[in-house]
Amino acid sequence: MTSLFQNAVRWNNIIPLALAATLYGDAGLELVAVALAVMVPLANVSCIVVIEYALPRGAGTSMRAKLTAVLKNPLIIACLAGFGVKVVGVELPSALSGTLDILAAATLGVGLLVVGAGISMQAIRRARLHIAAAIALKVICMPLLTMALTVAFGIDGLARTVAVLCAAAPTAMQGYIVARSMGGDAELMSSLITTGHLAAGVTIPLLLWLATWV
Repeated sequence: MTSLFQNAVRWNNIIPLALAATLYGDAGLELVAVALAVMVPLANVSCIVVIEYALPRGAGTSMRAKLTAVLKNPLIIACLAGFGVKVVGVELPSALSGTLDILAAATLGVGLLVVGAGISMQAIRRARLHIAAAIALKVICMPLLTMALTVAFGIDGLARTVAVLCAAAPTAMQGYIVARSMGGDAELMSSLITTGHLAAGVTIPLLLWLATWV
């Protein structure tokens, strides 16, 4: 359940960032940045909370113990630290900023290697129906629902296209690391990430065309 939840909630924001920059320039990037500011902290917090409460990991069963475990999670700490730096307006030293930029540039390749190493063909065959349903929900149903909501609320143009692009992105690779470190189904998570990225290569172009046509 926790892997299916992560698959539905997380999104690989590298893909919308790259596509928005290539297809729509600075205007597209600005809209993706708005989505990032809202969706990334929400996705991280919701996934960590659900996993912490769904899987017994020895932290204790009381609400206080669970809440403490959530607040100690590295992803939650990273989100809070990022917000703190932004709110305070602290400028990172150029040496540190440059180092972080280099590490960030390597995340996609390293993440794919880690996820690929964790793939189990046996797990894919065993859970093929779950995987098919989860991928359809993520890369087809989610963006179509987003598109319907933009139409209902009168959002059109580039804003609608970028919203659909963000919703159509496959699940993020961090889900595999979280599943493995917190006791979830890491093999299923790896299968969902891999098959989701393959499916998104087909569905994203079609959905972007549909978003501009509606």
